Amino acid sequence: MKKFNLLLLTIFLLFLVLGVNTKAIIPDLPVLTHEGSEVPYVQQTEFDDDYKITIFQTMYGGLIDGNPKYDSLKTYIIGYPYGKATSIAGSLSNLYNCHAFALHFKGVKPNGNVSVWISDPSIYFTDGSLIEIEVNEVSDGDVVAYYAEENNEIKIIHTGIITDSTIKTIEELMIRSKDGYGLLLDHKLQNCDYYRGDNNLIKFYRWNHIYNDAHPIDSSEHYYPCEKCNEIACEEHSKSYTKLEDAFSHLASCSVCLYSGNEPHRYVQVGTKYRCLDCKFISSFQSITPIGRSANEIKFICSYDVSQTMMTYKEMINYLTENEYYELLVEFNMFYNAIVK
Repeated sequence: MKKFNLLLLTIFLLFLVLGVNTKAIIPDLPVLTHEGSEVPYVQQTEFDDDYKITIFQTMYGGLIDGNPKYDSLKTYIIGYPYGKATSIAGSLSNLYNCHAFALHFKGVKPNGNVSVWISDPSIYFTDGSLIEIEVNEVSDGDVVAYYAEENNEIKIIHTGIITDSTIKTIEELMIRSKDGYGLLLDHKLQNCDYYRGDNNLIKFYRWNHIYNDAHPIDSSEHYYPCEKCNEIACEEHSKSYTKLEDAFSHLASCSVCLYSGNEPHRYVQVGTKYRCLDCKFISSFQSITPIGRSANEIKFICSYDVSQTMMTYKEMINYLTENEYYELLVEFNMFYNAIVK
């Protein structure tokens, strides 16, 4: 029955291609790989609602309990031979396919009437745009490719984006992929109509980004832009600190990017003095506290909450001399008995 339905679908789609539903084969704008190679694709006019109902019933009628009518606001559970997949509401579309979704749009559902249909994605895998990785190396956003033998040749028949790599096994990885003219689906890697029961026909890839110099985002992070695409990678600053002989702030600079700015001291009380954890500035002013804190609220360690004091206290040992350490023990016992208990 399923083979018969697929035959009807093929005839139906062929009619559309030859008749009323495909625009110019030569696109208005080129589609380029990550390395700048041109990708052959076609643009299509969106199916009307009647066509969508026919597509839905033909592709999924026997895979959904009750053979429901297509509702663009509804989420469907599709029962494939290897497991179930969950649809994204309103995602049935002929404007893009799995390869366009995973490789051109990079896992982001296109808006409006943008149409990119890629039948042969091989250029992405041969021009250096993607680097093959092992399953234990995958991360969210990486590409998965499903292979199959066709005419005595191993070809890519389906692609998707990894959305959850918490457990890095073929059995547990979560994928989002577009099912041809059908729905956008969330599923485990094996719960897919294109899975052929052979894990050796599954391969994983990562985009071959080349990152430029780092640029500051804010006082906490900087980013690296890829010179080939709009992708960015973020990380925390690698800071060094300079004393300013200022009881309220010091100069913080990142050794990786151009970030530089004044930041408040993080004081720890040592005996009768206050010492900054970052720049080691020492102040004897009892009233000095970080911005937003009161002297009564911060009696011992000014930059941390009372509930975090024990862990912070252990961390402080690395910053103190032996004499300061023993002074701190006395101060801590007084603070703990007065405040915590």
